[in-house]
Parts: sequence; C-alpha cells; structure tokens
Amino acid sequence: MSLLKIATFNANSVRIRLDQIIKWLGREKPDVLCLQETKVQDQDFPADAFRRSGYHVIFRGQKSHAGVALVSRAEPEAAAFGLDDGGEPDEARLIRARAALEEVRTWGWEDVFRRLHPGEPGQYTFWDYRFPHTVERNVGWRVDHIWATSTLAGKAVRSWIDVEARRAERPSDHTFLAAEFRCPSRLTVPSAG
Repeated sequence: MSLLKIATFNANSVRIRLDQIIKWLGREKPDVLCLQETKVQDQDFPADAFRRSGYHVIFRGQKSHAGVALVSRAEPEAAAFGLDDGGEPDEARLIRARAALEEVRTWGWEDVFRRLHPGEPGQYTFWDYRFPHTVERNVGWRVDHIWATSTLAGKAVRSWIDVEARRAERPSDHTFLAAEFRCPSRLTVPSAG
C-alpha cells in the first residue's frame, strides 16, 4: 500500500515564491501540487525550474493576477482548461459563487482536512498582510481546501497546513495545504483540467 500526496498553494506570484515552492517540493515530495495566483503570462512561467526538480508542469496564466498550474511527478496524458470541453478556453481563473461549494458537498464531496480535523479551531491557510502579526496571533481564515469524493476522502490518512511556510522570507499570504491518501499502488495523473 502506498500513499498519494496532494497539495495546494496560492502562491500570490510563482516567480516571487519560486525558491520557496521548489524547496517545499524537495522537502515534502508531493505527487501533485496545485498552484493558484501564479500571476505570470505563459511565456514567462518558470517551467524549467519545476522540470529540473523532477516535476511536470501544466499552466495557464496572465500578467499581474490569476493564473493556475498543475505540478505533478507523473506526466499528465491530457490537459484541459476550465469546465467545458472544446470551444474557447476559460479565463486563467474560474470563479463560482460560495453556494456552488455547498452544492458540491451535497454531491458527496468532502473537505479532507475537516474530515481528519473535525471541529479543531484556529486552523487557517490565509493570514492578511494588512494587519500586523496575524500569523503569530493566529488571526486568519481557511480559504484553501482539498475536496475529494467520499470514497477517496475515506482513504485519507493525514492532512495538514504548513504554517512554517507562511513564516518564510517574502511569503505568500496563503500557505500550503496537503493531504495523503492510501492507494493500492502508485497512481498516475491521467488528465488535468
């Protein structure tokens, strides 16, 4: 039985946080890292740094805001952007209103972190820069999630928030959230979207 490790990170500029991300990948060795707010046009995305670290990367971005990337150990067989098949790709960020999240939950999807840490207060992934010492005072919000079907969520063995990464030099206002799942064998990443 092996473990599948999936993580998410709102980088708030992948180029500014590149060293932090590459070091985190080297230390934690996730199978998949989903990045948000890469804030870089595709032609300027630092893909070579991820490849040198042993990862494949798919990305879509735009200058100064939005942007997403999928960083994975296994090379995805296909990639699609947005929710639609065919036609014009969606913007570099896809927005759905907070009611859509509740609807997803009713379909049987679960917040993996909350499944493993029910009712634990003070578990945050975002601390606002505009206020002093928010990390030290633990005044934040948990706005980053890893959701899974109830079957996959039942295979989760660990989920954690890496608060130390938020204390790094020039950190994002978010930090890494990760989860590990039991799986019968090493999984590949067949597609990304």
